[in-house]
Amino acid sequence: MAESRNTRRHKIMPIFYNVPPSEIKYQTKHYGNAIVSHANKKQFNDETINKWKAALSKGEFAKEVLNNVLTELKAAYLEVSDCLVEVDNHVDEIMRMIGTQ
Repeated sequence: MAESRNTRRHKIMPIFYNVPPSEIKYQTKHYGNAIVSHANKKQFNDETINKWKAALSKGEFAKEVLNNVLTELKAAYLEVSDCLVEVDNHVDEIMRMIGTQ
């Protein structure tokens, strides 16, 4: 996934499926073990690990993921004006004029 993210510019966002909120908030069980593993491997500095722990305990990480998903979804859709009136009638008339109906 990380390679795909780097080479193809894909977005990767962590989603916690079938994980009790308390396990994330209090970093217990598998999730807690993963945090400890990252800390032990020294892949990330202590400041980063502590920021993760603080954000997870406050639920801010879930909000950040939600905001990122909503931002990505909004960017994927074309905005259409609410002021469109009887567009179908105009399209039908234009199609008649060019002889396709």
